[in-house]
Amino acid sequence: MACKVGRFETADRGTLFLDEIETYRSNCKPTTARASEGEFERLGSTQTQRVNVRLVAATNRDLADMVSKKQFRSDLLLPAQRVSYRRAPLRDRLQDIHSSWSTS
Repeated sequence: MACKVGRFETADRGTLFLDEIETYRSNCKPTTARASEGEFERLGSTQTQRVNVRLVAATNRDLADMVSKKQFRSDLLLPAQRVSYRRAPLRDRLQDIHSSWSTS
């Protein structure tokens, strides 16, 4: 049976972007948490794989609030907050909209 290379292995020595991380299925989150520390197991395997991957995650939700409501895993919150960049919604930053995009 051929081995299928997954996203973490493909991104080894690079960056993996996780968009809308709060929407990921709960069975993906343990793998993501372990991979943020540099290791994981392939599906159906017991052999640990090592990777050097920088994870960049994006969300438009308050993850700390979701953790307190048990809607997001707390073990993913700490890796997600190593470097945090918060930005006000674009509707509150109208000056950031380029004039050629304006419909008025």
